[in-house]
Amino acid sequence: MRTPDISSPVRAEFRVFVPRSASPDALSAFLADEILRGQSAILVSADNRFRPDVLVQRSREAGQPAENVLSRLHLSRAFTIHQLRETVSDRVEPALLRSRATLVVVTGILPLFSDESVDAREAFRVLELLRTDLERLPRHGCRVLVPVVLPLPPSRRARNLFLRLHGPPLPEGED
Repeated sequence: MRTPDISSPVRAEFRVFVPRSASPDALSAFLADEILRGQSAILVSADNRFRPDVLVQRSREAGQPAENVLSRLHLSRAFTIHQLRETVSDRVEPALLRSRATLVVVTGILPLFSDESVDAREAFRVLELLRTDLERLPRHGCRVLVPVVLPLPPSRRARNLFLRLHGPPLPEGED
């Protein structure tokens, strides 16, 4: 599975990856650890699985007020493919400039775009536009991470979306 290298200094990049854990706690813990290291982050959640209580717990464990950690995380939610694209294309860049965030995480892309009630051609068209928008963000000096949680929804469309977004999966055990 591909995972982000979080031990190295911040470097601008765009990465779609399969996380080692599909747990919402793992994402929230990752964000808390990044913020506790002094980073600011933007989370665009299209799956509504973020757990702010994990950030509060991690900040307490680190002896920091929860407000310090929570104030360095900027959260936006999207419920449709068009809301997600609009949020990324119109709102994330200004938020990056205001907040000086060094990390942007966009979750839930695959389930949102796999929704069978959305015309397939429209979903693929908007996905291509979204990917272009996301690939532009690192020019502001941030990392853009897009976790794609497995298993994929059991449809051909989901597999095709995954391949367009991520590329072919690596054999088990490779990073």
